[in-house]
Amino acid sequence: MRLRRTGFVLITLLALAIAGSAEAGASLTTVVRTPITGIFTTDCSVPESVAFTGTYRSVVHYTLDSHGTAHFSGATQMHGMATGLLTGASYRFAGASSSTTVEAPDSLPYHNNFTNTFLLLSQGPQENLLMHVVLHVTVTPAGVMAAEVVQTRLDCVG
Repeated sequence: MRLRRTGFVLITLLALAIAGSAEAGASLTTVVRTPITGIFTTDCSVPESVAFTGTYRSVVHYTLDSHGTAHFSGATQMHGMATGLLTGASYRFAGASSSTTVEAPDSLPYHNNFTNTFLLLSQGPQENLLMHVVLHVTVTPAGVMAAEVVQTRLDCVG
């Protein structure tokens, strides 16, 4: 799954704020559109692999206040289509989420998990699915940044 680019943008903005490399009052908004593809296996009434493709759009806003505190807000939208590789079942998915984080200048190391859940709507008799994506972000006191998708899964929701 190609969600790492979105995580990189979020981490870069976080590092700027925590490292204090931006001036107080600095503000930045970044929009990233990332194509995503992947294959998940379901354990629904008909277990099968489901291939998906779509777009993950992130808007991240960062402001550094006069006290050196970083304020982040982010919103994500995801949409696309999926196909069951055994049954040919067709799914459409869309969803959105948002988050807000405030970080003091001396709060390293920084760890945070960002969880997004999206509904895959069956276009036929198959069960609907929930796709969960968890991104873990870390910034060390030395300013080393990393982001990784730590969990992806599909749940059957009937």
